[in-house]
Amino acid sequence: VTHLPIAEIPSLKLRSPVRPGDVLDASATGDDETIRFELRREGELVSQGTLRTAADWNAPPNFPPLENAPSAFPPVAALLPHEPPARLLREVLEASAEGLTGIAEIPADSPFVHAGRAPALLALEAAAQGAAVLEALSRQDASGPRIGYLVGLRNARLHTPWLPPEQPFRVTVRLTGSAESLSMYEVAIDEIV
Repeated sequence: VTHLPIAEIPSLKLRSPVRPGDVLDASATGDDETIRFELRREGELVSQGTLRTAADWNAPPNFPPLENAPSAFPPVAALLPHEPPARLLREVLEASAEGLTGIAEIPADSPFVHAGRAPALLALEAAAQGAAVLEALSRQDASGPRIGYLVGLRNARLHTPWLPPEQPFRVTVRLTGSAESLSMYEVAIDEIV
């Protein structure tokens, strides 16, 4: 079996949440560069998309350590329903009605960490958590974390195949549109310099 890192996600639709214990049937077609896939649970389509892979990439980035500074925002744990090691967003640095910048890192005990590295795809989960925190901060009530989920990705490009665990990176999300319970975001993941 060849393991090629994901370099680009031209399209991804997440039609239904997948819960622990769900049994999924996966089907895929394509070649070593472009893969089209579907995931089904008991015949129901729960996800489909197209991925592009990269065979030759450089080593993962080596993010410098981050100095801790007090945050003016509530703790992320009070805004997200995620528990460690699934909670990747660590701290909110800046937030407004239009966007959020925060710090994320992949815990060493994440089930996705193998041989001292994690798939860069986890940065997209960190960005989704940033969007969820922005939504939580914008709510007027103090109802605490709510369950929500990512319903799709479009034109996501990954510039490295792997991320090192326990090394912080910057997550920026910018609200680009919304309608009732759906919001659209532009996201960026950067090294901390």
